This record gives sequence, structure tokens and C-alpha cells, in this order.
Amino acid sequence: MKNIITVSVLSLACGLVACGGSTPPPEQPAHEAAEERAEKAAETTDANTDKAEEAADKAESNADKSAESADKAQKAAEETKK
Repeated sequence: MKNIITVSVLSLACGLVACGGSTPPPEQPAHEAAEERAEKAAETTDANTDKAEEAADKAESNADKSAESADKAQKAAEETKK
């Protein structure tokens, strides 16, 4: 009977130590983690803005080339009619 009580107490003590023991402090405070996430988000936003501006410039350039090509085609069509 004493063995059962001893084993039960030791089991309970081990369970409390394993589950309810002291927890280590977080690696970094929540506000620092939030600041890091905000900085990363700002960097990502800047990178995406740069990519969008480059894409817009490329689209504008392609539109200009297309307009020039259309003008040449129209002139060629007019010359063919003559």
C-alpha cells in the first residue's frame, strides 16, 4: 500500500514538473516582434511598389511601340491605296 502511494505521489510530482513547471521567458517581447513584422511588411510593400512601377513603365513602352507599329501599318495601307 505504501508503494502505491509513493508511486502515485511521484507520478503526480513528475506530471506537475513536466506540465506546470516554470516556463522560460519569451525570446523577444511582443512589441519587438510586432515592430519586426511591420518593418518586413514595409520592405515587402516597397519591393512590390518598385515591381509595379517597372511593370507600368514596361507596359507604357510596349504601348508606345504598338502605337508606332499601328501608324506604320496605317501609312502602308494608305500608300497601297494610291
